[in-house]
Amino acid sequence: MRGGVADWTRLHEQRRPLYDALADLTVDTSRRPITAIAAEIADWVRASGNDSRHDATAAGGRADDPAAPSGRPSGRLP
Repeated sequence: MRGGVADWTRLHEQRRPLYDALADLTVDTSRRPITAIAAEIADWVRASGNDSRHDATAAGGRADDPAAPSGRPSGRLP
């Protein structure tokens, strides 16, 4: 962004209500080791039943393939 951090911060705060409304999980990643963040997310996936590995293997994919279909919208716009 042209305005750097200030513009990014403004845009993020403007979009935050939408991000919060669409998020299934919000994880604080500040000042935490990546392994702790990954463990928290993995625990949530297992506890919530959102483990897409089952969908991936049923669709002929590999369970460890991060690009495998999960049966859920990606949230990405075309």
